[in-house]
Amino acid sequence: MNFEKNITELIQKAKNEIISGERIYLRCLTEDDVSEKYVSWLNDSKTTKYLITKQTTLDELIQYVNEKYSSPTTLFWGIYCKKNGLHVGNIKLEPIDIEKNEATLGILVGDKSKSGKGICTETVQCILNYGFNVILLNSISLGVKRENFAAQRCYKKCGFNYVLEQEEDIILHIENSSYRMKINSEDFKRQLFEV
Repeated sequence: MNFEKNITELIQKAKNEIISGERIYLRCLTEDDVSEKYVSWLNDSKTTKYLITKQTTLDELIQYVNEKYSSPTTLFWGIYCKKNGLHVGNIKLEPIDIEKNEATLGILVGDKSKSGKGICTETVQCILNYGFNVILLNSISLGVKRENFAAQRCYKKCGFNYVLEQEEDIILHIENSSYRMKINSEDFKRQLFEV
């Protein structure tokens, strides 16, 4: 129980911290970060081609961001360029299973001019480092569409492996043409020493 309390405190503390990479920084989103540009990402079928999302309005997005910020099992960061401070995407850990000390990752690089430039890889690496070394998670998983080859390359580069854990995952894979990928803390730390 004490360990769960500690994880909950670390999650709350993370909502006020900035995570810094080489070219990007991450900070938790608030309603002040919701803009027409952000709404346009979610309403663009090319940007959301591989995501489970829906068309949205500014008011709906403000409500969504507020819900994520106040959730005790969600960390929802904006991705910002260090060079100019522009909001170019989002990444989240949700849900964070406090009892199992596991989380699910989701990412959106909404600014098309940043696609294919390594922003996704750098962002995922920042979150893995933070998730495993600061929040002390045991594992992080994600779902990825089978035809999203660029994302799969990114996740493999970051150390994720394909997994089929349960019969439901096989059904999910068949029905949604998706893969589940996962990385655990030990594998992440091992890969740091192999570089």
